[in-house]
Amino acid sequence: MKIKPEKKILFETLQYYIKLLCCLLLKILYIFPIKNNRIIFESYSGKSYSCNPKYIYKAISKKYPEEHEAIWVINKKTSDLNHTVCVKRNSLKYCYYMLTSKVIVVNWGVNAFLPYRKNQLIINTWHGGGAYKKMGTDVTLSQIEKKRILQDGKKTDIVISSNRRFSIAFSHAYGLSINKLWEIGMPRNDVLISYNLYDKEKILKRLGFNSKQKLVLYAPTFRGHISKAHSMNTTIDQKKCLDSLKKRFHGEWVFGIRTHYIYNSHKITLSETIDLSNYPDMQELLIAADVLITDYSSCMWDFSLTEKPCFIYATDSDQYINERDFYTPMSNWPFPIAKNNEELIDNILNYNKQTYNERVKKHHNQLGICESGHASELVADTIYDYCFNHISKVNITKQNS
Repeated sequence: MKIKPEKKILFETLQYYIKLLCCLLLKILYIFPIKNNRIIFESYSGKSYSCNPKYIYKAISKKYPEEHEAIWVINKKTSDLNHTVCVKRNSLKYCYYMLTSKVIVVNWGVNAFLPYRKNQLIINTWHGGGAYKKMGTDVTLSQIEKKRILQDGKKTDIVISSNRRFSIAFSHAYGLSINKLWEIGMPRNDVLISYNLYDKEKILKRLGFNSKQKLVLYAPTFRGHISKAHSMNTTIDQKKCLDSLKKRFHGEWVFGIRTHYIYNSHKITLSETIDLSNYPDMQELLIAADVLITDYSSCMWDFSLTEKPCFIYATDSDQYINERDFYTPMSNWPFPIAKNNEELIDNILNYNKQTYNERVKKHHNQLGICESGHASELVADTIYDYCFNHISKVNITKQNS
């Protein structure tokens, strides 16, 4: 049953004002002081221990093991966090820790119903590199949704950026000063710049691969609005894909699929495929993969840092552009683009490493790449300075810009 537009607007407006009321009521928690060494981490709204917050947490745990008290927002606890306080999103404990932490690290955006405090430092690491899919107010949204997004932007103190083009796009889409964009690269991408063959072999062994097998990772993004994304559906011919990879690159190949996290409950309909959707760390899969196939996912940016081949399989690009569009046109992407299986096979068979690497380097320069390989440590140091050296938000912004 389709909801009428006027009812949808009414519902969103009601939701918005309920959240404003929650903001007022939760101010009662101001009776608890902010704890100067407390940091709270949240990735994908509590769905996983992953992405940029994970790598910042690891850097802090390694460099400042005794100084900080770390809290993780996670709905299903993992063994990696056995010795860390974990809270479920939107619980009373969650609200308490969110409003008493000196630093808040998220990878999506701030929670709209929380009344954050002036002395808290809010760091949004975002969850994608490059400058591809449009976001925030640059996509079609209701007035209420746009209002909420702009409020999120106002509450954020620092946003981590992978390149200059992203900084410009994010600043516009979320209505915040470009000085708040810190161009040091994605913390999660540090490992893609510094990994070695031993790291790759460890991950492959964990996945159950033998020493002769190579992984082609297929990682499509979602379709539609994130809150009501279309069901996962793909037409990729994995058998022909594997045959072409064997012919072009030699060796024994395995086809693995990694669906977007909102699709994790969907069944994979492809036969002879390893489902890697529940593997906790996407960056480790990118290290393990010898080839990446995606459509519009920003993982293409991450993977480009490894100098390994990435191919685009985008059968619905015209529709996707019409519905969402991109900051960087597909014609400017360095990755070979296919709209059907025949074009994909042809791109694999005709892959030229030198040409590909030249195009990737040009693409990085056009976007103004700022991947440092030390982003996790830089953020960890900034958090330490804010907590213990009493550096103000204004000075942090000046220092980072």
